[in-house]
Amino acid sequence: MRQIRLLPPLLFSGEGHRRLAEELEILRVDDDLRRETDKTYDAEVALFVVSPAARGKGVGGKLFGEMMGLFRKLGVREYFLFTDTSCDYGFYDHRGLVRRAECHVDAVGKPKTFFLYEGGLL
Repeated sequence: MRQIRLLPPLLFSGEGHRRLAEELEILRVDDDLRRETDKTYDAEVALFVVSPAARGKGVGGKLFGEMMGLFRKLGVREYFLFTDTSCDYGFYDHRGLVRRAECHVDAVGKPKTFFLYEGGLL
């Protein structure tokens, strides 16, 4: 309920409009990347975040390994995820995921490249 009450002031503010436009642009880019691969995947990793304080300490690798174990149990053969240059996308390169699509967006003052990574299990 608290989030619902916060929505109207956000939508009627300049900052709220800007953030909403940014989020809609990200959804559009993600949709374009997904269409570019022209594939159907068994699963999507919707959010994979490690606190900056925990980075470099093996936390992400451990979590990712647990997720892969669960995917194996569930019979997931191929999965995908979206990320961008504001994140440590090298983490996915290091884990052997394949960058299947990318799109550069020249947002106001914040140019970013968005990626769709694909992973597979044998």
